[in-house]
This record gives sequence, C-alpha cells and structure tokens, in this order.
Amino acid sequence: KDKEPYSFGSEAKVLIRSAINLRYSLLREWYSAFERATCDGSASPLLPVITPSGQLVNDELQLFDKLLVAPVVERDASKRLIYLPPGHWYRLGNNTAPLEGQRWIVEDVSLSDIPCFVKAGSTIDFCVPGLTTQQTWENEVRTERYGKVAVGG
Repeated sequence: KDKEPYSFGSEAKVLIRSAINLRYSLLREWYSAFERATCDGSASPLLPVITPSGQLVNDELQLFDKLLVAPVVERDASKRLIYLPPGHWYRLGNNTAPLEGQRWIVEDVSLSDIPCFVKAGSTIDFCVPGLTTQQTWENEVRTERYGKVAVGG
C-alpha cells in the first residue's frame, strides 16, 4: 500500500504536514542534543519514561530530557492517560499553567493535537520550518522559556 502523506486524503495530509512542521521547527533542539551526546557521551536524545517504582511507560517518550511526547496510540481516542515524570511540566505552547509531575493525568486528545509537554526550567528554540533542513537552519529562531530557568545546573 502507498504510504505517502497525500495518499491518505486531504485531512490526513494537513495533520501530517503539521507534525512534520513541528519536527522541523525543533531542528535546533535535535542538532544540539546530538552534539551534546557526541561531545560528552550524554544520554541519547530519546529517553524511556520510567516511573519512580521502575515501571516502564511504553507509549510515551522523552526527547532531549526536556520534552515529553505522549502520542495518541488508540483509534478514535478522545482521552489519553499520560504519566508525567517528576518535576513540573507545561503543555508545549502554554508556558503559563504548570502541571505537577510524578503522577498520571488524563488529557483530552484528537488527531490534530499530539500531547507534548516541556519540563519546567527549559528553553526551547523553534525555527520557522523551511522546505529543507538548510533553509530551516537559516530561518528565524524564536525561543520560549518554560518556568524559571535553573541557575547553576
């Protein structure tokens, strides 16, 4: 079967384009994480989510130790159970309402909204997505700060 975005219809094409644009907008975050991992041997940019009791949460992932992604993995789901690791977390794009971590939450979901959270104290650099990685890299950058940035660590 054809798996190109345009083969799933116009609604799916819009959703796929939005997800790709989000990925491209985080290009500087991807490059920075890989550079750190290469230079200092730090953890992989993709980290598993593990509860304090050691339970592996196998349908979420952490990116760069500051983003938590909880994709919708059930067909026609309208709600999603999400484990927030310890600390405070903000919904990506909303840096005014922190959520307490180290607990499970239920979020309303839809195909057009992938639950993504930012760890308090993080800054995220967003690029304006271009048609290529080179063009994206050269585009304007917007920095968002989520909560207070930790001093000295």
